[in-house]
Amino acid sequence: MLIIVSFSCRQSTSSDENNSLKVTRIYFTPIQSDSITSAARSLFQKNNLTLTNISVAHYQDDAKRTGFIYLWGVQMYQGLALASLVDYDYLYFRFDSTGKFVDSIGRQIPTLNINVNPKVSPMLAAYVFYNALESDSAAISVFGSSYLDSCRSHGFTAELVLFDRKHNSSDPKNFILAWKVKVDDEYPIPSSIVRADSMQLIGYIGPGVLN
Repeated sequence: MLIIVSFSCRQSTSSDENNSLKVTRIYFTPIQSDSITSAARSLFQKNNLTLTNISVAHYQDDAKRTGFIYLWGVQMYQGLALASLVDYDYLYFRFDSTGKFVDSIGRQIPTLNINVNPKVSPMLAAYVFYNALESDSAAISVFGSSYLDSCRSHGFTAELVLFDRKHNSSDPKNFILAWKVKVDDEYPIPSSIVRADSMQLIGYIGPGVLN
C-alpha cells in the first residue's frame, strides 16, 4: 500500500508587545512531489478529469487490499485554500485498481469574484478569537483560570482562507474571505473563522470538546 501526503505551510510572525499577543501567519503551500503529481495527473488525464484549482494532498494506492486507489485534494482559489472550521475542505476521488474513476465526494467551488485582499489584519483577527476564548466559560471551567495565559504562551496562527458559510454549497454568495485563527498549528481546535472584511466571528469551536 502506497500512501503519499503532500502539503505544508510557510510562516511569518508578528506580535503586539503591549498585550503579549503573538500571531504567526501561515500560508498553505503544497509540496511539489514528483510522485504524487505524476500519479494524480495520470489518473485524471485517463478519466478526462481536471486538476484545475485542486492541490492534491493525499494519494493512497490500496488496490491490493481494497481494490481501490484513493486521492483527495484541497480546493484552491487565487492561491487560498478552501477551509472548514477545523480542517481544509477536501474533494475525494476513488478509482478502481485499473485507474478507472469510480466516484467522488464533495463539490467543486463555483465561479467566484472575491477580492482576496483582507481589510482585517491577522493581529485583529486573533484578538477577535481571543475575545471568544475569554467568553468561553465552559472551557475555562474545565481547564481552569490559567487557560487563557496558556493560550497566550502558545501563540496564535492565522491563515487567510476561502470559507463556505453553508458548507458544501454551490451558491457563490456563501463563499467569503476569512481568517482561520487557532491557538497554535499543532491541534485543530480551538479554532475560529473571522471575516477578513469586518472582524465578524462567524465560526468558533472551543477546547471543551477535547475533554
